[in-house]
Amino acid sequence: MLKQLLLLIIISLSVVRPAFSTDKPILYTDLIKGADGSYTISEISAKENKIELTTLKPVGFETGKWDCSKILFGKYYITDNKKCIPDGSQFRAERFRLLPTVFLGAATAGISLVLGLTVQESVFDQDQFEKAVNQAFDNSGLSKNRDKIVQSYERIFTMGERYNEDLSFMLRKYTEEYNHSVPQTDKILIDESGLYSNDILVDVIIKTNKNHIAMIQAPKYEFSSFYVSLPEFDEKVKSLEEYFHTSKADYEDKLRSASATYNVICGPDYMPPYHLRYECPPMIPRETLKPSQLTAIIESKDLSNIFPGNFPLENGSFKALFNRDQITIQNKDKNLKILKITLTYNGKTSSVAFDNDSRAQELAPLEKRNIPASRLMTKEIEKASEYKEMTVKKAAKEKLSFGLSIEYKLDKGELKTLSDTREFRVEELM
Repeated sequence: MLKQLLLLIIISLSVVRPAFSTDKPILYTDLIKGADGSYTISEISAKENKIELTTLKPVGFETGKWDCSKILFGKYYITDNKKCIPDGSQFRAERFRLLPTVFLGAATAGISLVLGLTVQESVFDQDQFEKAVNQAFDNSGLSKNRDKIVQSYERIFTMGERYNEDLSFMLRKYTEEYNHSVPQTDKILIDESGLYSNDILVDVIIKTNKNHIAMIQAPKYEFSSFYVSLPEFDEKVKSLEEYFHTSKADYEDKLRSASATYNVICGPDYMPPYHLRYECPPMIPRETLKPSQLTAIIESKDLSNIFPGNFPLENGSFKALFNRDQITIQNKDKNLKILKITLTYNGKTSSVAFDNDSRAQELAPLEKRNIPASRLMTKEIEKASEYKEMTVKKAAKEKLSFGLSIEYKLDKGELKTLSDTREFRVEELM
């Protein structure tokens, strides 16, 4: 418990809540000229528009000053400058400015000074702009509540920044705490088959995984998307306040829920040669008074290569022994020739003949010969020697028939056969 407490203290110290911006937000409005020539305001937004609402500075207008003087030749003129009042421009005016003369009047700063003493300029008409703004504010009712709107927006902007930072902080906090946690489990392996050979790693078939909390992205609010018609401003601010409150609570619920459990993965159901089932919930709690029990149960086992380990044959001429890997034949007395060996398994037969292999078939007195059992292992025999989904109880009841037959010839040319067939239970041969 002390170790976990220290870990939480370290995590809480490492997750520092960042300070949010102290810059004041900027709010903009449009400026619409009606058919009657009067101005109004229709919308407020965080995106750049015609007027900056706090300072009443013109934003969406050309406010630069330029020289628009002309050089006259009769009724024609030459100019390299912009028009004084370009088409579609607002609040532009022409202004004529006298220039001081230079010695002999030959050195000037503009082309107009070569032929005259005045400059024609295009300037932004600040007075006309302010009159239009005042008229628009009066017509829209904004003159009385502009300060209130600006203050409300600054307040909701600060609330939104705090909301965004709180969500980021929560994500880091929950993620770090969860990633430092350790699942408390008891992984148990039970053998119901009775045939388990201690060859399964329980951590391979029973695993616990952590949720990907970092994938639960915070629903960050972007104030660049703030837009509302003037009559709906108060309702917009109110709805944002409610959104910040409910969305923050909902997001923390998601983080708390995701970090409250671990996913459990149990499988596979068949891990050769075992058949298994599991008692595993899909998830386990992170906070628990005792370890969660996760159980794998071995139900049965597939058996293969079930043959007698010691199957003897013997008469006065020779003796033979089948022991899964090979057949050993030993001559007792006189010369003899092995002609054919036949293996029988549950009615399936396989033979190997030595008619064309004189070296293999002839045994001198007391000579011993080993013949690989694999020469008799056909696919049919191998399949017959497989027993699927066996248990100790089933193996005690399951029976099989195994037989071995050896045809041979003695020196006098007499053909003989030595054979035996016996019945076994599978449990005897495992």
